[in-house]
Amino acid sequence: MELILEIAYLILFTLVMTYLYYLSSVFLKLGTSTVEEMNEGEEEDLVDEKDSLVINYIGATAFILAGMLIWALMATTAGKVASGITEHNFLKWVVYILIYFLFLRIPFGVGSRLVQQSFRFKAVPEKILFSIAMLVFYILAICCYENLPDILKWHLTYFN
Repeated sequence: MELILEIAYLILFTLVMTYLYYLSSVFLKLGTSTVEEMNEGEEEDLVDEKDSLVINYIGATAFILAGMLIWALMATTAGKVASGITEHNFLKWVVYILIYFLFLRIPFGVGSRLVQQSFRFKAVPEKILFSIAMLVFYILAICCYENLPDILKWHLTYFN
């Protein structure tokens, strides 16, 4: 019964966090907007070049921080659930790989494709950072969950 609750929580958490990743892409749009796009529809220019540069930096930084936090939380959750499923030596590795692809790589691919298509980005190079963070925190959650910072474990108090 506990395993069913953990998997249900993981599915729900994956859906919510993928949606939050999609919503955070608004910051990326801010980070790539030009002065003309920011002043579009205004009679007078409200944003000049200097302000545009500051807005671009803030938007890109906010997107990277939000994305890193979202994918680190998802990886920590998936790693915690995966580490508690079985103790069998061979099945343990099968579960790790299966959960990684089902609950991290596939949602990451879908979320990234949604972001790219929604805002018509040619490429989102930040995906590499998010992918590395996701893999690192997944491995850390599996092998040394107790040593992770509390900000990554606050939502998993039920599983402890």
